[in-house]
Amino acid sequence: MNIPINSLLERKIVSSLSTEELLRIPGEFTCEVRRADDVVEYFCSANGVAQLFYGSFDSHVCVGSTVDEVLKTSGQNWSWDYEALGQMATFGHLIGNRTLHRFVKRLGAGEVLRKDARGFTISKITNIVESTPDDSHNEALKALIAYVKAEGRDGDLLSFSAGFDSRVILAAFLNLGIRPTLVVMGDASSTDVLIATRIAEELSLPRVWVPLDFRRMIQKRSEIVSMTSGTKTVEHWHTFDYVQACEVPAGASIWIGTNGEIARTLFFDRGLQFYLAEVLSPVAIRKFWREKIRRCRVPEQLKPHLCPELRYWLGVEPQLSYLTQFFPARQFGELIDLLYTERVRQLHSNGLRLVSSKYTPKTPFLDLNWMAAIRAMGRPWKLGNRWHRWALSKLYPSLLDFPSDETGVNMRQAPGYRYWLGLSDRLASHSHNIPYMNYETAFKTELFQSTYSNAVKGLGSLFADGDPSLIVKPEQVTDKALTFFGALGFFMEEVNKSSLSLTNNGKSGR
Repeated sequence: MNIPINSLLERKIVSSLSTEELLRIPGEFTCEVRRADDVVEYFCSANGVAQLFYGSFDSHVCVGSTVDEVLKTSGQNWSWDYEALGQMATFGHLIGNRTLHRFVKRLGAGEVLRKDARGFTISKITNIVESTPDDSHNEALKALIAYVKAEGRDGDLLSFSAGFDSRVILAAFLNLGIRPTLVVMGDASSTDVLIATRIAEELSLPRVWVPLDFRRMIQKRSEIVSMTSGTKTVEHWHTFDYVQACEVPAGASIWIGTNGEIARTLFFDRGLQFYLAEVLSPVAIRKFWREKIRRCRVPEQLKPHLCPELRYWLGVEPQLSYLTQFFPARQFGELIDLLYTERVRQLHSNGLRLVSSKYTPKTPFLDLNWMAAIRAMGRPWKLGNRWHRWALSKLYPSLLDFPSDETGVNMRQAPGYRYWLGLSDRLASHSHNIPYMNYETAFKTELFQSTYSNAVKGLGSLFADGDPSLIVKPEQVTDKALTFFGALGFFMEEVNKSSLSLTNNGKSGR
């Protein structure tokens, strides 16, 4: 019922396994299981990265692989979830089980929806795999090798960049004597393309280069917003163009480093500054959330013109209240790990969804055994890319000889005193990289501006006076706001098409 992300489970197989056994199967997938007595179970793989949605309407539940699929089944009208809109504006993705529709929810990690003649219930299964702290860094390496050994084949595609995650996967391949094809996207002068090309040439590996084309993304916007239920902001649409434009035929396996950042300290990889923030966790957590909220995609001057519901959920205090409840971490390090995990389940999940429209993603850093080992690993291993460097040194040391950014510094050189004293932002940002695409230029093209202007005219319900004219002219809107309102506008175009289709077929319109 859903595009499989790693594994497609056949019904004759799944019906003989318990839910706990199914959740231990490798890969990201959704599943529908028919049990005895007309009981049906729906669930996702244990990480909750695969997407499955449901809504309860008139005492019956509708399940689908997208929000629009649920609404088509139920015939319901559109109703915004303003809290979800606030999350998307603040983080660029949703949080928890919310969708952009008020009455449609997303099934969470380890959650099981059980439906029978009496109705439906949702339960949660936890602790699928446990790990002990002893030698956890080595256990993580063993888990990676085991995954690649079981799933890897010569010629598999490896989505490659200049960074650490894809390079560790390549090291595991080469350690096992398996030779993948490196696939890299971006402009010819981008950091990823230049470094990937150099590595491929020096190691005599096949390489496929995919230049990105923003025009293709706009032309395929209906597919992108439909598959991601409107929650992938425009500056991340390259994922779809990347795979669709790749010359390798559909159906191939493509390895992706999704979730590799959990072995680092994303959001605050700043040496001793991290330990100071950990000591001052209550203060650091509140300051961290306030900074995230301050960077909202909706500019302050626009907020007074929005409808009261959306304006409320863009406020600081309502968001702080929700965030502290959803992320109940007492320590700063635990908090940023939880936020990154949610980012994977939301933003990266959308990326995998788009990739799976053509290829079969393999995600070794979402393997349950690898994740359990990383969770048990101490923070010193997660600062300054320590675990990644160590893994490379054990698996294929020569890969450390190549740089990871435009500075030309190779990976063998661990962070120095400037990193530990917080005097360098090299690990905290990508400021030393030439990006794979210039979205700022793309947003100025006539094609984008005309399609954007037409689409956002349908967002009047988000404004107090029903008039979206303040966001219709792209030149009057910041790029961050364009990515947010553009995604919503393009998605509502598809929702309205579905509504018209339902009406023309004699069903209730939405």
